[in-house]
Amino acid sequence: MKFEFVGGQLALDFVNTASRRDVGPLNERLKTYGDLVQWAAQAKALPDTVPGNLEKAAVAHPATAERALNEARELRESLYRIFRAFAAGPEAPSAPQDDMDRLNVMFRRANSHRTLCCGSPNTVGAPTFDWKWDDGGAELDRVLWPVALAAADLLTAGDWQRIKECGGDNCNWLFMDQSKNRSRRWCTMEDCGSKVKSKRHYHRQKETAHVAD
Repeated sequence: MKFEFVGGQLALDFVNTASRRDVGPLNERLKTYGDLVQWAAQAKALPDTVPGNLEKAAVAHPATAERALNEARELRESLYRIFRAFAAGPEAPSAPQDDMDRLNVMFRRANSHRTLCCGSPNTVGAPTFDWKWDDGGAELDRVLWPVALAAADLLTAGDWQRIKECGGDNCNWLFMDQSKNRSRRWCTMEDCGSKVKSKRHYHRQKETAHVAD
């Protein structure tokens, strides 16, 4: 499966693995654990060697993989509710506590698997520091670690003012509006944008024809 990445931030792209939440039926793109791994690989959220190891582990431990998939969907929907609340208005609302609790559980788990390490000196000879993941073995929830950290980064950076929800009918995709005047309305103009404009054009033609009659 080929995934789309239009959210502008890893956590939002993860939210966008489902759509049609308001009316339904839910368009679920994470149908299997393999789909979850493929999403992470396409998002470049994991080192190159990890997706293959996770897929092998999932075959060996199908029940654990199914639990990880269910956990991923639950976290995704929590993130959707958290970020959708911010997208709904200019003032920061209180995030749903149950959803924040779920995010914090995964954030603490993810944080326990990374170490601050010293990297190569920069161009002026000063040391640099960065986070490094432990090898994590083949822990099947590893796909969710970078997602939880990305969500926390987005919340603490204060960029939630730029989070928007697509104005398309029952789309529900979220994205970072990086336009200068914050005028972006659609996940993509080619998809929801063109559909809404075509629908408006159809209704205008219909109204014009009715008046002419």
